[in-house]
Amino acid sequence: MNKRRIILFTACIILVAILIVAAIMLMKRDPIAPYQSYVGSKYQLNRDSLVTYDINSHHVTFITDNHYYTHIFYSEPGDSIINHLYIPRGTPERKRVYWHTSSKNGSVMFTSILYDKALDHITVKAVDGQEMREELKPIRYNDTRFVIAVSDRIERNPVDITGYSKQNEVVYRNIKEEYNKELFKR
Repeated sequence: MNKRRIILFTACIILVAILIVAAIMLMKRDPIAPYQSYVGSKYQLNRDSLVTYDINSHHVTFITDNHYYTHIFYSEPGDSIINHLYIPRGTPERKRVYWHTSSKNGSVMFTSILYDKALDHITVKAVDGQEMREELKPIRYNDTRFVIAVSDRIERNPVDITGYSKQNEVVYRNIKEEYNKELFKR
């Protein structure tokens, strides 16, 4: 009877030790592991380049890969990745502003890159027709000027962007004239 107790006690100690080691490994896991598994083996993400911002209860993570592309990951509070963009290094020809939107669970994720040095800041038209500026977060990453927003107020089709100089003069508009919103409804 004593042999069985000793074996059972030893097995319990070994099981507890395995659980403790597993818990420690989970706590010290690689911070880029979920992002690396998302992009697969095509891109090798640089662990030292990881920067995360919290915007409207979403995590926006910037990481550079071995091709010097910038990857932007949008994650929900539970750390599940809901959107991924990658931007090649360099400036496209004749491009002043690059922008991209996507939506998930009622929130619109707006990503913009300001290539033109004459642009100091931008505004985006909201669903109610007002200009949004406070919700737009300017981020400088890898010598590139990004403007990020996660909001349910962003007008998605079409996105009306206005760019301003340091003197607050309009120097850029992606929509030149008034438009009929009914044409863009799905």
